[in-house]
Amino acid sequence: MSYWLFYYLYMTENERIKMIRNHFNLTQEKFSEELGIQQGSYSDIERGKSGISTIVLRNLVVKYRINPIWLYEGTGNMLFSELEFTSFNNINTGINHGEMKVSKNAETEIGQLHKQLDFLYEQIKEKDGLINRLLIKLNL
Repeated sequence: MSYWLFYYLYMTENERIKMIRNHFNLTQEKFSEELGIQQGSYSDIERGKSGISTIVLRNLVVKYRINPIWLYEGTGNMLFSELEFTSFNNINTGINHGEMKVSKNAETEIGQLHKQLDFLYEQIKEKDGLINRLLIKLNL
């Protein structure tokens, strides 16, 4: 497996959010402003010190058409197509004045999904460590 393929498979959402910012050629200051958070808070996300909040996720989807599945899992396209974006918004209660309305039930579900993703990420890290130890033993 090539290094880059391995790297993209195991990127974190923190690394992917930096890819998004670079894709749009934005500074941390400008991007954080667009996402509705302080620059220091955004910097913490990129460095992996903080996770991606519901508000940041909502703004990534609404303002930049970021595919949340790509953001958290690395699968699919980074950006939604027009059809995907419209379908996603219909599922998630729609758009009102440029802001997505998310019901309390949806916020609870998103919180549960965050917990599941954190758990899966920890499992991946454990398996990655095991793979690295095996590669060292095999001198690869």
